[in-house]
Amino acid sequence: MKKNHIFVSHSTKDKAFVDALRKSLEIQGLKAWMYSRQLAAGDELEKKVKEAIRQARAFITVFSINAFNSPWILKEMKHALGVKKKQGDDYPVIPLLPTLTLLGRRGA
Repeated sequence: MKKNHIFVSHSTKDKAFVDALRKSLEIQGLKAWMYSRQLAAGDELEKKVKEAIRQARAFITVFSINAFNSPWILKEMKHALGVKKKQGDDYPVIPLLPTLTLLGRRGA
């Protein structure tokens, strides 16, 4: 199975940063998978998200203050770490701290 997307776990409250991240990834030729953009009304959210995490080439968690307070993001991270345990180095799990990136700086 060809893995062609990067799963981006994030809080919807971080939309501006996540949109900038998505655009940055796309400029590099990488497709970002985000439930807010990929899922349609009526989709089985948890099932589709877990499937997308398993099929991703990598997993990024945007660790903001908003994300730390989200049980859903913790659940996604736990699932991604389970996938990493099975796949090893072929499945990077990347924590991203928005305040420590150029995308997270105002005016950058």
